[in-house]
Amino acid sequence: MGAIKLEEVTEAQQQKEKELSPPLSKSEYCPELEKNIYLKGHIGQATLLIEELEEGEVANANTDLDPGGSWKPLNCTARHKNGDNLFNKGRIMNAAFLFAQQKLNVNCVVFHDVDMFPQDDRTPYECPIINEPRHLGAFVSSLGYQLWYKEIVGGALAININDYLRVNGFSNSYWAWGGEDDDMGLFF
Repeated sequence: MGAIKLEEVTEAQQQKEKELSPPLSKSEYCPELEKNIYLKGHIGQATLLIEELEEGEVANANTDLDPGGSWKPLNCTARHKNGDNLFNKGRIMNAAFLFAQQKLNVNCVVFHDVDMFPQDDRTPYECPIINEPRHLGAFVSSLGYQLWYKEIVGGALAININDYLRVNGFSNSYWAWGGEDDDMGLFF
């Protein structure tokens, strides 16, 4: 997919949002976060690390979730919406890189899509040497375990800090899905 002009899509998205979301009176919005009495505070790490949880168990325990995990309050309208707007993945990954470089003092980074799961534990999740970035998700089931083209780096990429700086990071020119990873792959 090629680059999408932000102005055109933003205008269309704003129009769609207006049509789908008529103005609400202030009383119809959900309470502000600090006024929400249902928040319980700190969630222990053990609660978040439940292993061997089946999808059906999650669905049964959370009957208010729609398929795919989406949720909306039943008795009010959410104050903030997210998800329909365009995003720039290259900018997000560049910001994450800067954080890692400046705050964490690392010598390499791994960019890993949340929907990419290693299917072989022999995949070397380690820092590659300079001038040899490593594509960690080259052979995946959705592509028939075939390498479609040699420049592919999407899904999971391990890269040395110096290499990332040498190619000036991911392109900020791509909006919505795709393009930024193929653009990055051309440098290697």
